[in-house]
Amino acid sequence: MIKIKLQVISKSEITNLVYCIAIFAAFPATPYFLILGHRYSSVIELAYILFTMLYELIAIARVTNPSSAAVEAKEVASTIGRLIIQNRGVVRQIKSLGLQHLPKIMTKDQEHHFQGEKFLMLFDSSTSVQSEILRTLRADPRVIRSMILKVNDKKLATSSSYDRIRPRA
Repeated sequence: MIKIKLQVISKSEITNLVYCIAIFAAFPATPYFLILGHRYSSVIELAYILFTMLYELIAIARVTNPSSAAVEAKEVASTIGRLIIQNRGVVRQIKSLGLQHLPKIMTKDQEHHFQGEKFLMLFDSSTSVQSEILRTLRADPRVIRSMILKVNDKKLATSSSYDRIRPRA
């Protein structure tokens, strides 16, 4: 086994990936490499790690019946979760923020909404999957509003931005 230390400045830099491919090509007999303390056995695995980022999805699902408000939010969350997993992503956390009154009346697909079921999802995926998720959410009539934020791994252990704003009581 050969230990190689690479200083990865940014996960999105293609030059780092090209450098790692060159290392794998130079040592084809080596079964795996340790790079920055992580074990990689293929170029594909290394490329996936370099280009996967942590995202936070915050969405508001419509409420058609207040007694069963969370049903549509669960359906939307499961649809998005399936999309992430099918594209080699990882869903870290799904959190319901409950039924809330909206700050103003919001309109989507010629329907007016004054309350919605909010939920939060932390997931790891590539940027192409993230844009596909946004496209799916915009086309879904059950979703009033949605937003995806890129989360900095170094500042976030396991909590979300919602936990940092509203500390647990």
